[in-house]
Amino acid sequence: MRIVLLLVATLLVASTDALAQQQRPQLRVLVEDLDEVAAKCGVSKSQLESIATLTLRNNGIQVVNETTNPFLAVVTTFIPTAARGCAFYTRVSVQGLSQSDIAKGPIGVFKARSRSHTVLCEQSALRIGPKVGIMGDMTEELENNIKQCLGQLDY
Repeated sequence: MRIVLLLVATLLVASTDALAQQQRPQLRVLVEDLDEVAAKCGVSKSQLESIATLTLRNNGIQVVNETTNPFLAVVTTFIPTAARGCAFYTRVSVQGLSQSDIAKGPIGVFKARSRSHTVLCEQSALRIGPKVGIMGDMTEELENNIKQCLGQLDY
């Protein structure tokens, strides 16, 4: 009898864990392609994807590779500075298609000519620094932007 109860309890815990895993919010990470200036500053697209993925996971969001609605968009722009450093602007947003976006309904008197989307949260920052520590600065800024953006959402 004890073995049966133990087996039932184990199955309940396992099924509850599986259900909780399925109900976690999911986002796909989309990082815009970087240009040669980013490479000269020592930053790659895969590094940004890794930072975004880890930050989302640490905040209770499951990262998936398939298309999701909404999704996390990461856009960065790098500019070399006169002092042989790098300036970068980073913007993160959780965005997707709402029912009105799909229906292409107007907002007031304005109506999009093409498919539009809804931005659920957005956060951005501009930083300047030497090339030597730019990846550490970028990691810190990207993590903070994602956390601040998620802080604007209920999930």
